Amino acid sequence: MARPFESRIQDLVYNVEVGVGLRIIKVFLYIVGICIVMVGFMATQFKGFASAEAMEYGQLGRNIANGKGFSTHVIRPSTMWFLIEHADNPDDNLKHHTPHVKGVQHPDLYHAPIYPLLLAGFFNATQTNFDQKLTGTHYGPEQYIVIANSIIAAITGFFIFLLARRLFDQRVAIIGTTIYYLSEIVWQDAITGLPITVAIFWGVLVFYFATLAVTNRQEGHHPVRWIVPWLFCTIFMILLFHTRYASAVILPGILVYIGVGFRRRGWIWSLLTLVIFLGAMVPWINHNRAISNSYFGMAPYNILKGTAMFPGDQFDRTFDIDLASEEKGEKIYPNVREKFMNNFPSYFKTSPRGLGDSILICLFITTFFYRFTRPHVHLMRWCLALSWFILIFVASLYGEIAARITSIFWPIAILYGTAFFFLMLDRLAFRVQILNMGVTVLFVLLNAFPLIFTLFPPQPGIHYPPYAPQFIFHLTDMLKENEVMCSDMPWATSWYGNKRSILVPQTLNDFYDINDYTHRVSALFLTPLTRNKRYVSELKSGPDRSWFFIHEGRLPEGWPLRYGFPLLNNELLFLTDSERWEK
Repeated sequence: MARPFESRIQDLVYNVEVGVGLRIIKVFLYIVGICIVMVGFMATQFKGFASAEAMEYGQLGRNIANGKGFSTHVIRPSTMWFLIEHADNPDDNLKHHTPHVKGVQHPDLYHAPIYPLLLAGFFNATQTNFDQKLTGTHYGPEQYIVIANSIIAAITGFFIFLLARRLFDQRVAIIGTTIYYLSEIVWQDAITGLPITVAIFWGVLVFYFATLAVTNRQEGHHPVRWIVPWLFCTIFMILLFHTRYASAVILPGILVYIGVGFRRRGWIWSLLTLVIFLGAMVPWINHNRAISNSYFGMAPYNILKGTAMFPGDQFDRTFDIDLASEEKGEKIYPNVREKFMNNFPSYFKTSPRGLGDSILICLFITTFFYRFTRPHVHLMRWCLALSWFILIFVASLYGEIAARITSIFWPIAILYGTAFFFLMLDRLAFRVQILNMGVTVLFVLLNAFPLIFTLFPPQPGIHYPPYAPQFIFHLTDMLKENEVMCSDMPWATSWYGNKRSILVPQTLNDFYDINDYTHRVSALFLTPLTRNKRYVSELKSGPDRSWFFIHEGRLPEGWPLRYGFPLLNNELLFLTDSERWEK
């Protein structure tokens, strides 16, 4: 017999007030709040890409989406040297490994493949139009990348919630996830266009499935219930490494966590994890060996950047690099050691502050003086510390490009810091429940202060100097598709202008060698990156002294680019081989 209409209405009202309906409404409002924070941050803080690396990733994804393979339009003199030295056919490598004729692509030798592949898939799925120009101060494809990264950051919060429930309890999960969504660093990483947000996503999945596997095995569940999570943990570790090479620092901690956490025969499973991880690297290693006879392209050579041998960006800009001579070989180790000794104290001191942007860092570090009851919670913290300490060593050798991966530890630090906060709060034993709620709300607000004040005026402006996309669009349109230009920011001219661009060589002699023997350079575009350098110590008598006459407007005899003009009160200089603006 059907229930009376009035009874069903009463059940509905009850569910909305205290039952399932109330929980649905709370979850819905929570999601709306996340969307408001996400959209508000993008709308007020994003003014275009500010990072050269983000632009380089963008053009890599576009090239893959356009069927050009893992090739780049950002051409460094150092990568040209590397291909010339390491190609299988040294007599023909100038033709095949540098931009010599229309259709020949320059392979990328620096970046891990996952993030560019994800960008390419996203571009194809959304049918991104790269011919569109600026809308106000925004370039459309950049906005799409930022939106995609922000959505990934939002999804990451869901797995942080699941991880917190597995490690601690529902209370820590809700508050910890809320603090994650109110962290300025989370959304700042998302709008940079860098792969950090994707790396954090993979990292959280690695930690979550590793915890699931360890706890299910310790609780004596059916083997399927811990083997499947272990397998997923391994897969996401592989994806994490192929998104950011420096994230390999997490692997030792995960191996220890599995080896100790699985207890009986745990180290066999840890070794199996390592074997699968190394085996998954083979296809990418084979790809790199096919084009450059090296395992990871030029990524390992980043260790030489910033040394006394190659200060600043001199390594990337040098076309004739001699590392094989006995004199150079003897200098490499002392210079790398000196770089490490100079960088390590700085990174050791600043690494905790680089982890996050709130008082949770203090609580997280304090947890190392407290022993958690559950063994897997206690173990994960020390495994995390192991990986974090290894990262400090790696960052000291490879610099900022490796140090950025510190953000991957932030979600876990949030959970441990939040758990320790509740431990201290419970020991205060407030008898009035509203006091507990008030202290908790205050705790969340204190951690959200960086985000709150970031959203207030003044808002950031466009990233000039040095980037002026509207001028790049106009100048690169003067070149034909198969022509190559030279610039001190080739990542910008390749991303905005879709032109193959060679980084300005260190010396004019290197420029002439490239122009005469590899590919004719059709234009030169100089920006505040070099034109705003110190006049005497850097331009006139420093490492850029051979370019001084070009900056002065006194073109040397035989200089091929004799037509051009300055822009923006001489902050920009454009030179080309003909009066293209009249055609």
